[in-house]
Amino acid sequence: MNIDLSQIIITNAAGMVKTPDDVADLLRAETLTHVTVGSITVDKRDGNPEPTFWTAPDGSYSLNSRGLPCLGLGHYKNYAMGEELGMLVHSAGKKLI
Repeated sequence: MNIDLSQIIITNAAGMVKTPDDVADLLRAETLTHVTVGSITVDKRDGNPEPTFWTAPDGSYSLNSRGLPCLGLGHYKNYAMGEELGMLVHSAGKKLI
């Protein structure tokens, strides 16, 4: 049986990607088809204090609780990060969500 994989979307978890550096790191994954940018809050939000990741002793799973940190809408507007994020993603041939 042949399976057409051309319509499969492979993306990241949204809460982890908020800056151009985050996008650049993610774009190293060649199989990625879309980049999902995390939500942006009006006010700055620090998120949860470290440690926010925990891995089971046997390595079989992990949990995260970042608390969705965000620099706030003003930061993204002032530095045109939205445009920069879009240019990075599209220049790599990926779609931005």
